[in-house]
Amino acid sequence: MFLLREEGTSKKRAMVRDLTSEGLLTVALVLVLFFAFLSFGSMGWFAENRRVSAETMSVTATNSNYTLLVERTDVYDELHNGDPVYAGIAELKTLLRDEEGYSLTATSTGDAPRLAYELTNEAVTYVEGDEHYYVMPGSYGTMTFYIKPNGNGDIEDDLTLELGCYRDAYDEFDNPVIRSVTNDHVLRLLQGHFLFFTERTGATPEEYQYSGLITDNTIHFSSRGKTKVPGKDYYEIKLYWEWPLTYFDIDEGISTTTPAVTRKYPAELRDYIEANRDAFFAANENSNVVDLLNDGYNDGDQTIGVNADYFVAFICNA
Repeated sequence: MFLLREEGTSKKRAMVRDLTSEGLLTVALVLVLFFAFLSFGSMGWFAENRRVSAETMSVTATNSNYTLLVERTDVYDELHNGDPVYAGIAELKTLLRDEEGYSLTATSTGDAPRLAYELTNEAVTYVEGDEHYYVMPGSYGTMTFYIKPNGNGDIEDDLTLELGCYRDAYDEFDNPVIRSVTNDHVLRLLQGHFLFFTERTGATPEEYQYSGLITDNTIHFSSRGKTKVPGKDYYEIKLYWEWPLTYFDIDEGISTTTPAVTRKYPAELRDYIEANRDAFFAANENSNVVDLLNDGYNDGDQTIGVNADYFVAFICNA
């Protein structure tokens, strides 16, 4: 779910992506066993996290030079036999609407200064023949919104990308609540397990090739030379995200420059990992043995899964 918001009189904007969870016991058991089984292949799994479904929030503010637009979906409001497929969504939306002032119906910051809307997750999971969209290792998708100019001038802006997460908890009266995760270790691991790119080519996941790895937390948008959405008066901003399945997949999928070989991930990802090992590996971060690094990456998945129910990506003006 994306949130669009205006913070006081400042120009601060943020985009938030949220990792919501699955609360149905039968589905939870399927997913825990699924992760446990694949962990023998060095994949991370969520032994303590029964909630692993997808939602995303995003946040930004109204700007005098442009208006932000979103498209909505009701996929995460789906019911099965009268019960929510994605348990916790209603509570999350209630929190966003009633306590944080986000509109769940408006599609423009011209109509409401704070908007919350759903993420596009392209990784489908089949449970008893039904399609579901859970955020888990191996998931991938897009974060999309639109900028509509309020005048004739060009739009030029720098945005910063910051990651965070929330968790389900209980208050002093044992009532369920949602709390912000403040554990620095968990927050750091998000930066190495959720990768963001500005470009992606390829028709299928097997053919995807990413470029424009966001390494310095900065996203630059300029309307100069860009074409508006056909037939519309606004520009599209689309980011591509992926939670790589294992470190083996990352290591084997990085492009090289000498010799020049193009693979799934851009060559600069290798340097990014080397400079940010603690963001990728919860253990063995100083090792150069791929098997040990893969184990450390899986430990990072485990740490995220145990401590986070809602993942957020804040985009703020630089």
